[in-house]
Amino acid sequence: MSKFKKYYPVLFVFLCLILSSCVNLEEKIKLNEDGSGTMEIHYWTYNSNITSEEIYGFGFTDYTVNKNYTSENSEPSGIVIEKNDADSTTHVRLNLKFRDINMLPEAKSFSKMTAEWDFDEKEEVMILIYRLLQDSLNALSPGMRDYKIVHEITFPNEVIGTNGTQNGNTVRWENTVADLVQNVDLVTKVRPGTVEEKKEKKCGLFGFELPIIILLTLTVLRLKFRR
Repeated sequence: MSKFKKYYPVLFVFLCLILSSCVNLEEKIKLNEDGSGTMEIHYWTYNSNITSEEIYGFGFTDYTVNKNYTSENSEPSGIVIEKNDADSTTHVRLNLKFRDINMLPEAKSFSKMTAEWDFDEKEEVMILIYRLLQDSLNALSPGMRDYKIVHEITFPNEVIGTNGTQNGNTVRWENTVADLVQNVDLVTKVRPGTVEEKKEKKCGLFGFELPIIILLTLTVLRLKFRR
């Protein structure tokens, strides 16, 4: 029996890795054109999976939730932790403000994702690539299709292309932990508002300012002729 003791640490690490993805996650994001925004976060798991204050970045105490979502870029608030005795689960809900969606991974709870929100000069559109990073070990474990990963993002301008389910300017993606056998890209193309603003400025010049300029010019010419 003692010869197996040397494998206990390995088994413990393996168990922790498996438990790390036994969490359901929902994120609702409202994104501004400058990359800032807000997020409503809800995650939960069975009480039997919670063996410490956090499960690989997902906190289950006020302290760990606040710590794991706080960075120079992000600020959590309204943290609520509830236990549901009916199905023996613990639910965590919070709100988050962020300055730049590209910098979300600065917070520990976003360590398994990346985000790129930028202007594509070739297509002349804003593109968001919200990437869930590959996690093959957990993805291939039994039962991982039961754990949901849901993202809903509301964009600041017209959505003109996406690989999610679109409803106006809001796009929704539904995945499971089992999908993380490879990177999962949530992609959306958005019409840039700055283009519309430039059009409005041009219209303002020719529709309002130009007649005034012409009127002033005619007035000056009349004064010259009178002299």
